[in-house]
Amino acid sequence: MSSRLPIPASVQAILPGPMHIIGRAIQARLQAAFPLTLFQHSVVPAKLDAKAWAKLTSVTPFIGLGWNEISPTRDAARLFDGQSTWSVFLVAKNNFSVGDRYFGDTQGQQNAPGLFAMTQVAIAVLHGMNVPEIGTVMVARASNAYGEGWDENMATCVIDLSVSTVIKPIDAVTQPGDLGLFETLNTVWNLASPVGDLGGSDEMNDVIAVPTPLEGLN
Repeated sequence: MSSRLPIPASVQAILPGPMHIIGRAIQARLQAAFPLTLFQHSVVPAKLDAKAWAKLTSVTPFIGLGWNEISPTRDAARLFDGQSTWSVFLVAKNNFSVGDRYFGDTQGQQNAPGLFAMTQVAIAVLHGMNVPEIGTVMVARASNAYGEGWDENMATCVIDLSVSTVIKPIDAVTQPGDLGLFETLNTVWNLASPVGDLGGSDEMNDVIAVPTPLEGLN
């Protein structure tokens, strides 16, 4: 019989943070614009082959959300300040007409919106959307997309989004002190030569000051 190990305090302390909030906010806005009763919604993983993509988009019209990356700004210091990038996938399908895949089929048998209408709505509702206490969602571009082996009766648009994102220990971890590595975030290095010494003195102060954990980070 196997016994379950207790969950470490450091893992128990992890909270839904800015990434969760951004993702849920984008999902909620998309579901408001594209009702769940009419559109299929899903999370899109980073790597998909043609078979997995076909399974994911088997029901259309399809709205998907994927996370790409988060990278720091050039002047980010000891607190992470960067941009997180996301992609929205829009898929319209029409087996009878290429034009209707893009312009829509409001009078035919499928009575489905086209990719142009879906793209315009998604851009309109997402660009400039404010995520409280996080930042603003910006549309970077929208592109006509195709992958090898995809259903030729589908039209797909990928909309790239960026969101200013600051991640602080206090926002992501309930008790940051439970994670020992946070105790060194305020490390101060003083590697200055004596004042006035322009002759390349060998004397140098190597001082590491470690204050109370997370002091000044909240």
